[in-house]
Amino acid sequence: ETVNKFVLSLLSLYRKPTINYYYISQCISYLLSPSPLNPKCNLNDSVVNSVNHVLFNLVLLEPDYDQPQTVKNHFEVLRCFDHMARQFSDQTIESLLHQCKNNQEKDRMKAVIILTHLTTSSQVFIDNYAAKFITILKVMTAMEQGLKMKKLLVKAIVGLVYRNCIIASEDFAMVEFIIKHCGYEGSINATKHEVIELHDTCKSSLILMCNTVTSIRAQLRNLLLTALTVDEFASSMATVCHCLTSLLQNNSEIIAEGQLEKDVELKYSPDLVFVRCLTNIVDPSEIEKNRHLLVFLEEYSGDVHKNLKNSWTVEIQRLLKFVDKSESKDHWHSMLLDLLVSAIEQVNSNKWVETIATLVSQQVLSKKQSP
Repeated sequence: ETVNKFVLSLLSLYRKPTINYYYISQCISYLLSPSPLNPKCNLNDSVVNSVNHVLFNLVLLEPDYDQPQTVKNHFEVLRCFDHMARQFSDQTIESLLHQCKNNQEKDRMKAVIILTHLTTSSQVFIDNYAAKFITILKVMTAMEQGLKMKKLLVKAIVGLVYRNCIIASEDFAMVEFIIKHCGYEGSINATKHEVIELHDTCKSSLILMCNTVTSIRAQLRNLLLTALTVDEFASSMATVCHCLTSLLQNNSEIIAEGQLEKDVELKYSPDLVFVRCLTNIVDPSEIEKNRHLLVFLEEYSGDVHKNLKNSWTVEIQRLLKFVDKSESKDHWHSMLLDLLVSAIEQVNSNKWVETIATLVSQQVLSKKQSP
């Protein structure tokens, strides 16, 4: 009973602006942290709810590093949630999951921030609640419109990927949310700064996952290749190709399961990937995009056809040399045509030529019909 009263009195100190919140949070964190003398903090339900409520409201949506004390308190509060999740997991985590459905965007954002933190810090959360969080995130990725919230959702997905919580294909599809927002244009009300921030978060997250999470490389590779063939992800092609190049260069580390490969074959074909890339580098002014797509094509050439594995290098290197020179469209298109002619000569198959011709026609027609 004394502990309960003491915790409540500590919480009441937050109402006094003269006291540095960080020191109060430190005291609460110390009280909540298990020790040999105090293995479990015995708090009654109402006090647990009070602690969760007060701490929840102290979480910052965007820590301001020009105010180090508020930032220190923010992270100390998150540390308190670590202890609360360990000792009072049901009440604490269930209430946070419930807050993800709150009508107020700020409260939903705070809940996602805390749950993302618990994803990286709490084994209890991973073992017992990650699946529930994933279910909620699937809804949120479809519904949320705010750019700051989208950025938080990206971080949440990445955290779950790192903890190997997103493995099943129906869950892994959430990574599409990150891919799509690498080139997201934003609404009319969105500021340019917010859009760029979201792009940067998505790009860096995707690149980081490709380079560091070896357990999902096969799934990522297949998802990214599929994304190259879907118009919805067209604005993200540069980043997708950049990531794929990295994955292909580390191909020896990709252990692809046969069944997984078989499933994905239905979604994309290497020929379509090639044609999509070719028809998306027609504008010489899109320098960064063209560079990423060409470097990827050079790495991917062997997948398009075994005869192209080494033979494309000369043509692609020639194109890469001219990427930065802002060539005239005619000259650029002439070089792209040379690449295509070279491929036709190297593959030397009428059937392949027919397939490529059909795919090119389809792509050209779809571009003409698009608004």
